[in-house]
Amino acid sequence: MIEKIVNAIKGIDTYTTILLVVFTGLFTLLYEGSKHKKRGEDREVKIIKVISYSYLALGIIMFALLLMK
Repeated sequence: MIEKIVNAIKGIDTYTTILLVVFTGLFTLLYEGSKHKKRGEDREVKIIKVISYSYLALGIIMFALLLMK
């Protein structure tokens, strides 16, 4: 089961894709988060943090799975 998942990720993912996911997470966290924080939109900042950290975690997991095997 895990081998199928790893092979599927290897088939569609490259290092460029992983970097794109990580940089999207960083951009969202740093740029969008600060923009909403200045406006005083605390609820949006919390949502942005969850999404950004999810992107960063996903990028790290994808990188680890790409290196496996």
